[in-house]
Amino acid sequence: MKKAAVNSIILIMMQSLLFCGTKEGCEYFDSMNLYFANTFNVDLAKFDKTKALYFIPLESCENCIYSNLLMLQSVQTNNLIIVFVGNNYHQEWDILIEELRGKYNCFDDYNKEIYKYESGLGKPLLLKIKNGECLGSKSIYENDLKEIKNELNQL
Repeated sequence: MKKAAVNSIILIMMQSLLFCGTKEGCEYFDSMNLYFANTFNVDLAKFDKTKALYFIPLESCENCIYSNLLMLQSVQTNNLIIVFVGNNYHQEWDILIEELRGKYNCFDDYNKEIYKYESGLGKPLLLKIKNGECLGSKSIYENDLKEIKNELNQL
């Protein structure tokens, strides 16, 4: 019993050392920084204000992508950057995407270069940065959209 408790404590200490200094959701930030530099020739360290990078994998779950596009239509912020990953095969999304392009800074990754990097991208992904530092990231599920909208509106 005593040995199991000691082993558990050692395991917890090792995990805390391993993840020390990494903010929750920031484990892929170095890779994402490299992705932006190599794919778009953009240095994330140049963003001095808090920015939200919102990655939308267009060839992913149709319902969740559509819900995210609708939610982003109603967000009011100047600090949002949208990255469209893949190709849009849904004609009904064309107008939504074009409106978002007119409202926000957008990047297109038609060739899905992001998947050459560790990114954690499977569902829409929100990555918040400031002064080249990761403030956090998370995959977006449909039941998170109201919370995410409020979070984006506060930027």
